[in-house]
Amino acid sequence: MLNPNHHFKDFAVIRAIISLDIKSASTTQRNDFDASLEEGGWLKLSQVDTVWCKRFTGIEDTEEGANDVRNRIIRRVKKAAESGAIERVTYVAQISNRDAIGRIVWLKSGEYVHRHYDPYPTEVE
Repeated sequence: MLNPNHHFKDFAVIRAIISLDIKSASTTQRNDFDASLEEGGWLKLSQVDTVWCKRFTGIEDTEEGANDVRNRIIRRVKKAAESGAIERVTYVAQISNRDAIGRIVWLKSGEYVHRHYDPYPTEVE
């Protein structure tokens, strides 16, 4: 039975998964990148290349919550890219039950920037 003093937000959680493509990175750069993701609470999934997942607790599964998670992901990927001195990272993210999103992060004039891209090659029903 739920404690009547608990708020439903206490039970809120959004799950996210990201798959990354890192080109031309040394083992050391990749290790530093991975360590930064781990530091941010991401778990690397086994038996696949560069796929990570995370539970974001205390964030409701609403459009606002998904936007919050989306922003947290881009900040963490930029931080990880900086930690590993990675010049370019392409990733897709699945946040809760929403359509996957695509992002490209790259180093431009000493700062990490990003742009969106549509990861779907065709219409998905």
